[in-house]
Amino acid sequence: MMRADDLTATRRRWLTAGVAAATLCVALALTLAVPAGAVEVSDEELRLDAGVQAAEERAEAARDAEQAAEERAEEAAQGLEAAEAALARTTAELDRAVADYEDALAHYERLVAERAAEEAYVEEARGLTEEAREGFGSQIAQRYMQGPVEVSLSDLVLTADTAASALHRAEMLGRASASALERIAEAERGYARSADVARQHEVVTAGLAGAAEDLLAQADDLEEVLAEAVEAHAAAADAHREASEAHAAAADETSEAEAELAEEEDAARERAERAAAFAARHDVDVDVDDARLPDVDGMVCPIGAPHGFSDTWLAPRSGGRQHQGVDMFAVHGMPIYAVDDGTVRLSNNRLGGLSIHLTTDRGDRFYYAHLSGYEVSDGERVEAGQVIGANGNTGNARTTPPHLHWEYRPGGGDTVNPTPLAVELCRP
Repeated sequence: MMRADDLTATRRRWLTAGVAAATLCVALALTLAVPAGAVEVSDEELRLDAGVQAAEERAEAARDAEQAAEERAEEAAQGLEAAEAALARTTAELDRAVADYEDALAHYERLVAERAAEEAYVEEARGLTEEAREGFGSQIAQRYMQGPVEVSLSDLVLTADTAASALHRAEMLGRASASALERIAEAERGYARSADVARQHEVVTAGLAGAAEDLLAQADDLEEVLAEAVEAHAAAADAHREASEAHAAAADETSEAEAELAEEEDAARERAERAAAFAARHDVDVDVDDARLPDVDGMVCPIGAPHGFSDTWLAPRSGGRQHQGVDMFAVHGMPIYAVDDGTVRLSNNRLGGLSIHLTTDRGDRFYYAHLSGYEVSDGERVEAGQVIGANGNTGNARTTPPHLHWEYRPGGGDTVNPTPLAVELCRP
């Protein structure tokens, strides 16, 4: 028969090992095995059993909560992946819409130039015909209708004083008739060319009207895709927040996670305050932090997401100009960011409207045009990723969808095609 002190020692070893369930089962078996008159288990030992079991139950509940949080985090991560895939598809569609709009714009500008040339030709032809009318008068017109007038040599001789005078008159009349016929033929050619040019002008004018309608349709499509991209980006941002919250909940089982969560909440409040202030100033429902794309080697995409652009370097523009940058289309008020550390200079002109010139610490220069407002002051030092303005369509872009015209001058030299850099920073 097991003595009471042996029973107590055995029980304590099991309790120390933390196996509450096994402890209770063995304790019950041992209790049944003790005959009448044996020493019973003390109240203190029973309380210890209950405490160990309660601790095990709390640990199990904590493990269950952690597992559930991890499952929610995994579901949120899957939702984030799907939202980011949808955003990528929408961004690609937005880029295609921008490319279609730029093609339509280039076609329209070419037709504008052709019509201007045809109008110049029409004016030239009208000038020639008018000159012919004024030069000939009714006499040339009559000769053109009746044909050349023949004058006989006998008439010249009879009216001349001498034979030499008669011959001179005949020669002069021949020359005058030939000159008149030549000028009449030139007038006929002018009439024909004027008619051809007028017909060509009608063709170009009709094509220009069609190109203008196509340009408006492409602009409408671009606006529609931009709206879809904004929704997709908002969904991706929501999914990202849900994933972050789920991961935070999984980590919230520890005090360190609670401290980190408090810091994140403070940062979130600060971001929300900044976003609210920016949205109020520029009348846009965009979060300045959510819209900013990740840094790439210390540099930042100059415009918030979602946005679209295509390579239009040296494409035709109004007034016979060539495009010297890249147009990045986004909703009105979308945050504009400093691409790198440097100093800004503000300007306002007829073409670029509200503009910012950024000279970076690396010596590069960037030009931001068509802004709707500023977030910096002239001469201010800025850091990469700092909000410096808001997207718009000021200057000569007032008839186009809102976009950022962005130029790049490496080392402060000549302007180069900025599209490769835009792809590197904005399509990582």
